[in-house]
Amino acid sequence: MSGGGFLPDLASWALRGGAGADGEESDGAAAVAETGEVVDAGPALTADEMRAQRLARMEALQKQQQEQQAAEPMDIDPPTKPVAVATPVPAPKPAPTPKAELTPKKKKAKAEPSPSDAARKLQRKKELLLKKILNVSLAGTSTSSDSSCVIMDVDSSNITSKSIAEILATRLALSPTDAALQTMPPQKPLIPYLAASHRRAAEELKTVRQQQQASKTKESELADMLQEIQNQVVSYAASCLMVPELFELAVDSTQQLLKCLTTTATDLSTSITFGVAGSVTSFYNLLMEELLQQDDTGAALDTIVAEITTQLVQKLAKCESVLDGVDAADGSAVVLVSAITALCTHKRAAEAVTKQPNFLLPAAGTVQASQQVRPAMPPGGNILTMLAGGAGHTPPYLKRSGPGIEKDTLLGLVLRIGVPKNNASFSPTSILRQSLSAVEQATAQQRRQLKTHQNACNQLIVNLIKAGKDARANVMKWFVDALLVNVGASAMRPDPSKVSSSNMLLNMSVVLLKLCEPFVEAEKKQHLIDPGFVSSAEHHGGVFETVGDNAVARLGENDGDASMLDPYDPNNGFIPQCFFFCARSLHFGIVPLLSYHENLLRHISHAHWDISNSGRDLQSDPQFSLLVSKQRSNEVALYQDEMVTDTLRFCNRTAKVLFDMEENVLRTMPEDFVSDVCDIIMAIAKLKPKMLRGIQLRYVFKLVVKLLSSKYASVSFLSLSNLVGW
Repeated sequence: MSGGGFLPDLASWALRGGAGADGEESDGAAAVAETGEVVDAGPALTADEMRAQRLARMEALQKQQQEQQAAEPMDIDPPTKPVAVATPVPAPKPAPTPKAELTPKKKKAKAEPSPSDAARKLQRKKELLLKKILNVSLAGTSTSSDSSCVIMDVDSSNITSKSIAEILATRLALSPTDAALQTMPPQKPLIPYLAASHRRAAEELKTVRQQQQASKTKESELADMLQEIQNQVVSYAASCLMVPELFELAVDSTQQLLKCLTTTATDLSTSITFGVAGSVTSFYNLLMEELLQQDDTGAALDTIVAEITTQLVQKLAKCESVLDGVDAADGSAVVLVSAITALCTHKRAAEAVTKQPNFLLPAAGTVQASQQVRPAMPPGGNILTMLAGGAGHTPPYLKRSGPGIEKDTLLGLVLRIGVPKNNASFSPTSILRQSLSAVEQATAQQRRQLKTHQNACNQLIVNLIKAGKDARANVMKWFVDALLVNVGASAMRPDPSKVSSSNMLLNMSVVLLKLCEPFVEAEKKQHLIDPGFVSSAEHHGGVFETVGDNAVARLGENDGDASMLDPYDPNNGFIPQCFFFCARSLHFGIVPLLSYHENLLRHISHAHWDISNSGRDLQSDPQFSLLVSKQRSNEVALYQDEMVTDTLRFCNRTAKVLFDMEENVLRTMPEDFVSDVCDIIMAIAKLKPKMLRGIQLRYVFKLVVKLLSSKYASVSFLSLSNLVGW
């Protein structure tokens, strides 16, 4: 504070005019403050002027205070006496910096890769592609240090789709003793290697194209390389099969292809018959097409198929049941049948199979048909036992006979596989000591194995039939022969030197039932079952002959009614074939087996009664144990749920077809059709009534009522004793 004190300063301020109207110092004071010199502010004001200015300032200050008080909120209980409290004045906060207006930030433009960087990146992808698909690495590339790849000295400066042929040829030309292969883990043979490369390329190509669709980009060089790999591996595989001497690794290329077909049943992930986009894109299908393209005559394909079929038949001949060969190196019966089925997935290959010499029996009346076959006696066998056909031995037989079609034809070898008669799981020495749960468990397990085999048989027949007109004709010709040479199978004691085994006859019925399934379940297709087929010897091939030793009895009293029928001209010739051949096969398959089983149960019941009444021990009786063992073994194949259900449905459809026929047509039908339907249903109802649940049999009852009516009393279709049980 200056020496003049506070009051003189205040007075001096007042005399000078004080603050300006805007609360700032006057111009004169400002001038002194800025320059530090006294500046003349102008002429002095009079007393009245100074008073007027002061009054104006005071009025302005009062008005400002009133406005501030009005803006402040009122206290509820204001203090009566204001108390001045000295409070520290906080330092003023710096005014916030105003935010800049939000403007969209511009993305930094990515630097475009240089052509050299893009080329190196693409080259790296190609190298990795060769490593992943072909398991090869080119010397000097980034993958050349990988020990799992074959290192090859091939130009790697510019890998394109045109380089695939050279790379693949170099890889296949390696010797098994080559150092490049010796330093690696064991490699697959040539054909499996090419098949695996084709599968990996197809999967990778699918992924690449999906990525291209997602990014909406055009075809890339990688896709071209993958497509070229698929083409080249198929082409080289076909060349190796046609010319095994082309590469040292292809010497046994046909056996390698057979091995690939065999693994189809055991490992679907490596199957050559499954493609990424269906069987048409599979390695096997493309390989067969390539063979036909390289040799348009088809001779190369026929030779390869014949060699593979011969080897499969030789291996299949060693199997007797579905339980044989499970642990054998050649594979079980199911594996071998699956390999034949896989071979026939290509139509041209399936047709080649049906043209093999061992597919059909010799024609009737030929020299070959009358030739006798004497099977070799097994080690330790008895000549008398073999001649009698006992203990699993086959007696001598004619080439055109039941044993001949079973042992010397492809389909016979396939269909004869079943459950063994002398079943080790139900041995006579232990069957009476086994618990019921153990017996049922063994039965269920063997039924699963039998069903798997029958499914493979069904698929094989379907593949052959779909192969074309010629292949289908040969398949149906085989069924005609099988029915003709087994006319004695319905006898009480069939001759094993003349008829096939019960396993083959039962499996034949199973595959025919599956062929009939589409039009048996659909009633709208019944009109396609033309009954004129039974009277047309040209089409049924002698299966329903009315004269001779193999004549089939008709429902009518004479066979002259057939001449009054319309000529046989079906809309679909295949459906009547399947239907009536299936009906005939039941007469040789399931019907005799049900009759045999019923007699066996009757014999067991009598033996049980005899042993119990004589005071003997059931457990120690060998004859009783043998009968029970036969019962359990027989029931495995006889009471399969699916087979019984299909048979009962077929019986109902047969009854519907016969029920809708006119009297003159009904007279031409074989009487076995009616008797077999009655025998099957009555046997199932007596022995396994629970299997009839859910099965519709209303047309069977309608047919019985119709045939027992007075209108059809003159129809001598069979003795009334067959219908008394109804």
